[in-house]
Amino acid sequence: MFKLLFEKKIEQHHLLRRIYPESVNTIRIDTLRCVSGKLVMSGALLRVGKGGRKVDNWSGPQGGIAIAIDLEKGCLNRGGYDYFLNEYPSHPDSGFSFDNTIIPFWKELLGVVRQTANLFPQANSIGWDIAITEKGPIIIEANTDYGITSLQTTNGPYLKKRDFINALNEHIGISKYKKRYEKYFVV
Repeated sequence: MFKLLFEKKIEQHHLLRRIYPESVNTIRIDTLRCVSGKLVMSGALLRVGKGGRKVDNWSGPQGGIAIAIDLEKGCLNRGGYDYFLNEYPSHPDSGFSFDNTIIPFWKELLGVVRQTANLFPQANSIGWDIAITEKGPIIIEANTDYGITSLQTTNGPYLKKRDFINALNEHIGISKYKKRYEKYFVV
């Protein structure tokens, strides 16, 4: 027997539709919970489809583009990358320039991620996929087994991010392993 799930079609915010209208363009943001309970957000990006594709997935030859989002300001960086590290200062189909574009409802998005992450205290690391509608952010899915390659490609290596390192250190007990691993961590 088949089971079906019917959902309303997501109507994304007009700004994201201008970037690429064929897919729902989502924001990927990750959270890492420290042993102390503090929540760290190490990186965020906007994923957009391209080439007529109906999805915004980043991987493989048919994948889309990932553009870093400044976590403080909620704006896109100057360019995005596909899976093969080809750089895109603007969208190849729409011509939309990514540079300094402000993501709508950014503060609300961060609040939704923080609030929802706290509902899952047993999950220390989550990759959140969020759509932005005219009314605000909606969570598409939460991934506990997600790749951070796209996040590091666009936002830089996580081992150069102090908050990430501190959170990771709490989990592995860096004082116990400091001599063995200190050459790998920029602290």
